Amino acid sequence: MWRFVVVAGLGTALFPASAAAADTTPAGPATLLSQWLGAFTLEGRPPEVLVAADVTVAAGGQAGNIRVRAVYGGVNAVSGEVHLPAEPGTYRFPAPHIRWDYRGSQLGFDQVSGSHAVLLQDACNPAAGKWSDPCEIKRVNLFSPPGEAASQPLPGAQLAIKGIYEPDIDQDLVGDQTEDRTDLRISAAATRAADGKLQITATVTNAGARAADMPGIATPLKDVEIEGCQKPGTYWYSHVLNGCRLAKPIAAGETRTVALTAPIEEAVTTTVQVSSEGPDLAGADNTVRVTVPAATPLALTTAKSQRLAKGLKVQVLGIRDGRARVTAAFKRGGKTIKLTKVVTLQAGQERTVTLKPTGAKLRSLRRLAGTRSLKASVTVRSVGSDDEVRTATTVKP
Repeated sequence: MWRFVVVAGLGTALFPASAAAADTTPAGPATLLSQWLGAFTLEGRPPEVLVAADVTVAAGGQAGNIRVRAVYGGVNAVSGEVHLPAEPGTYRFPAPHIRWDYRGSQLGFDQVSGSHAVLLQDACNPAAGKWSDPCEIKRVNLFSPPGEAASQPLPGAQLAIKGIYEPDIDQDLVGDQTEDRTDLRISAAATRAADGKLQITATVTNAGARAADMPGIATPLKDVEIEGCQKPGTYWYSHVLNGCRLAKPIAAGETRTVALTAPIEEAVTTTVQVSSEGPDLAGADNTVRVTVPAATPLALTTAKSQRLAKGLKVQVLGIRDGRARVTAAFKRGGKTIKLTKVVTLQAGQERTVTLKPTGAKLRSLRRLAGTRSLKASVTVRSVGSDDEVRTATTVKP
């Protein structure tokens, strides 16, 4: 289980400003590793990966070549050979990528040649206690020559070398900020479902150059359901698209569609955003704006031409449960005949309503029609509201 321990004065303990002037390291070849023995740990925080190291050189010493070395959790990794000048200054070199935690980790270098002024030494101070005495909480392990099993510890010492770390959310040992970057692009189209729900189809393309290992979709819509979206189980994922993460990576060159639905009937203008674990190479196309009009409470369709004897068939659709009054009005020569039926609708389910005249109304409509077709004005109105929709059709005798 992850743990997080904090010690006051961390910055001073790890990189003390009061350290003595740098001593020169012993002439190479040698391996020197700084080790922190204090209580501070990165456990419980977002995973980090070592990506580079800054070496600060003081006056004195001789230029030479080094290889940055890092040790943690049984991993002992070394970089390629680089040149470290003797001139004072801070020099940044690539470091081997390994998981990182201050406690138990060691950072230093293989000194191939030269004798560098990068060794900082503090005086022991037993009265300060176990967690403050420099000789208790830090040391440099010296292997000379490299590869020897035995180490010569230098208590109270540290190397003037500082690790550069980056978040590694997906734990692929690639820095999220500068290396684990992709070019994601998004477009979207919005429609209404039969039950009036808002539907957004987002199309996401990964233009590369790396796979988006932890892609996610975000939108400010309330009560939205996102296809394939997982809520993270640990807090450090929360910065990835408000915590909504897609289950599968998006490979370089892959295009994927993601469906978003929300029970919103009102007109909506909103945004949909895509992201992954690292900054995007071209972030301007990571967000798309979509607009959709309000849902139509009722929908009505009829065939263009129908026969009176078979009845007038009407398809009615409502976005919510309730009753509706279906009316067909036939007019000719100042006379109007109406057929009416009240039906119960279920949200999102189309219903066929047949208005079939019988008896006296059938005879009246036949006299009204004669040998010609009749035009019918069809109206559906929700019972108890002003929601209404109209259409027209032709009915043959």
